[in-house]
Order: sequence, then structure tokens, then C-alpha cells
Amino acid sequence: MSSPSTNQLLEERVMTEHTFASGMAEMLEPLARQHTETIHQVQQSQAELSECIKALKKKLEDTCQCAQLPQVGAYIQKLNEIKKRANTVAVKLNQAHDRLEKTQKYAEAQYGPLKASNDSQQKKAEEWLETSKTASGSEEKDAKSDKLETSVNPEEAAVDVE
Repeated sequence: MSSPSTNQLLEERVMTEHTFASGMAEMLEPLARQHTETIHQVQQSQAELSECIKALKKKLEDTCQCAQLPQVGAYIQKLNEIKKRANTVAVKLNQAHDRLEKTQKYAEAQYGPLKASNDSQQKKAEEWLETSKTASGSEEKDAKSDKLETSVNPEEAAVDVE
């Protein structure tokens, strides 16, 4: 047996490589086509999406130009001022209530317990007291009652009791 020549070995190797390459190309060609089609579809959908975005942007610009948005800044400022006033009134009411309560305590200490003309009115007054105490902050109320204690003169707060 004679050994194959170098030319024959090279030819066989080239032939094998060619066969292998053509087989790989045949296997990969459908995948390459599929990916190419997918890429084209994505590019087409992106172009359509871009057109839709441009159309929506145009509609939005037209709508913004036609419609005048209400100016609410002034109303918000007025509402904030009203809120401040309401808080001030609530504080003043609490101060007046505290003074009334202290006056009543002083009168009871001077003249004995006062009787309410109607038990239901007394219950309502007590309920209102409880709700007003829970509504206002205890720290703020303590500081204000300290000021009120010094400002209430018992002689000025005398009440006629029959």
C-alpha cells in the first residue's frame, strides 16, 4: 500500500472543509433568514410607533394651545389664608373656654358647686369640653393655660350665683 500523497491529503482536507462549510451554511441559513425577518419587523414596528408618537405629540400640542388651563394659584393662596384664620379662631375659642372653665372653678371654690339648669345641657357641655381638649394639642394648650392662669384675676371673674 502506498501512502497518499500530500496533494491528495490537501485536496481531501479542502473537500472536507468545503463540505462542512456548506452543511453549516445550510443549517444556519433558515436561522439567519428568521432573524433577518424579525429584525425587519421590529424596525417596521418602531417606525410605526414613531409615527404614532409624532401624531400624539401634535394632538397634545394642539390641545394645549386651544385649552386654557385654570389658574388655581390664587385660590390655593386664599384657602391657605382661610385655614390660618380658622386655626386662629380655634385657638381663641380654646382660650375663651379655658378662661370660662377657670372662672367656673373659682366660682365653685368661692360659692360652692353650681347646679346646671338641665342635665342634658351639662352632658353636652362636658362632651364638648372633651372633644375640644382632644382636638387641640396638649403641649400648646399647656403653654397657653400657663399664660391664662396669670392673666385671670379672680375678682374680675366674679359670677352672680343665686
